[in-house]
Amino acid sequence: QVCRKASSSGCSKKELVASQLVWLVLSESLVLNESTGAELENTDNDNIFVMQPYSKSQNFAFDDQMVWSSQSELVYWMLKANWF
Repeated sequence: QVCRKASSSGCSKKELVASQLVWLVLSESLVLNESTGAELENTDNDNIFVMQPYSKSQNFAFDDQMVWSSQSELVYWMLKANWF
């Protein structure tokens, strides 16, 4: 799951950005503030990630970048490429 806020047990439908992901690539970039919950959530070895707006603010620093694909997107592109 990709959520708008850090949560170790998943996120509510309101906070959900994406689910049923096939792959996700995470770039930690420069860690501006290692103590932020969002950046810690992205490195805690579970299947829950946080995507927030880029910020250099000391109190709310977030510079992680990520891209992903859902199952439906992958199937769409495989069908379009005649891989099925």
